[in-house]
Amino acid sequence: MAKNKEVMSVSIAPTLHIEVKNLAKRKDMKVSPCIAYIIDKYIELGFEEEPIVLGNHDGDEVLPNIVIKIPSAYKDDKEGLKAYLLEKVEEALKQLWFYQQTN
Repeated sequence: MAKNKEVMSVSIAPTLHIEVKNLAKRKDMKVSPCIAYIIDKYIELGFEEEPIVLGNHDGDEVLPNIVIKIPSAYKDDKEGLKAYLLEKVEEALKQLWFYQQTN
């Protein structure tokens, strides 16, 4: 039997495996495609460095996570960054409101 060269085996801790199984169940997926989905999203969102996470949901999964990508142009511009973030907060509120209305 020929081996599929496009498949990779990974090893994860049992507790993480349980979390992935629960996520896969919520997304109506099998575990392996769910792991691929997680990795794709991680790469797509550019998390080469640890993300800054604000707040604590304490297991409450009613609302989705929101990622705000900040352009490097605001690196040394505190007021510009503040205006940019306020604009993105307004967009996030609209998206969350729409999400609540449709789910």
